[in-house]
Amino acid sequence: MPWPSAAASGVVGWRTTATASQRYHRPMSDTPFAEPYPEQRPPWGVPPPGWDGSSRPAPSTTPRSPGRWSLVAALALAVVSLGVGIVGWFHRQPHDKPSPAPSAPTFTSQQISDAKENVCAAHRIVRQAAVLNTNQANPVPGDPTGDLAVAANARLALYSGGDYLLRRLTAEPATPAELRDAVRSLANALQELAVNYLAGAPDSVVTPLRLALERDTRAVDPLCV
Repeated sequence: MPWPSAAASGVVGWRTTATASQRYHRPMSDTPFAEPYPEQRPPWGVPPPGWDGSSRPAPSTTPRSPGRWSLVAALALAVVSLGVGIVGWFHRQPHDKPSPAPSAPTFTSQQISDAKENVCAAHRIVRQAAVLNTNQANPVPGDPTGDLAVAANARLALYSGGDYLLRRLTAEPATPAELRDAVRSLANALQELAVNYLAGAPDSVVTPLRLALERDTRAVDPLCV
C-alpha cells in the first residue's frame, strides 16, 4: 500500500524554529555520563588474548602434561625388559653351557712303573714302623711312664703311617688303580685304629679294627712284588 501522507500522519513539516532547536539540542551537563556497564578487567592486569571480559581467564589450549603417559611407557618398558631377562635366563647361549669334565689323564708305562715303585716303598717303610713300635716292651717293667711312652709311640706310628701313605698316593697319580685302592684302604685302617687307641676304646671295638688292618696289609703285599 502507499505510504501515508504527511497530513495523515499529523506531521506538517520539519520545524527549524528555536523551540524545535531547543527541543532536540538540549545543553549537555558538565558531569559526564557514567558508564552503564563498567568494563570488566582481570585482576592480574593486562588481559590475555582471548579474554571475554569475565573474571575468569580463557581456558588454556595448551595440551596437558604427558606425565601419565610417560609413567605408562616406563612401566611397559620395565615389563618388557623383565620378560627378555627371564627368556635369556632359560635360553642360555651355547657359550654359557658348562664345559665338559676333563678326561682322565693318560700315563706312559714308565710313569706307571715309577709310581708303583714309590708307593710300594712307602708301604714297606710304614709297615716296618708300625710293627716296630706296636711291639715295643717297657724297658722298666711296671713303670707307668714307660708304659705310656710305648703306647704313645705305637699310636703315633699307626696314625702318621696312614697319613704318609695318603700323601704318597696324591703325589703319584700314575699309580695303578688296584694298588691305589688297596693302599688307600690300608691307610684308613691305620688311622682309624690309632684314633680308637687314643680314645681308650674297648677290645670289642679295637679287635675288629686290628683284623681289618691285617687283611688290608695282606692285600697290598702281593701287589708290591
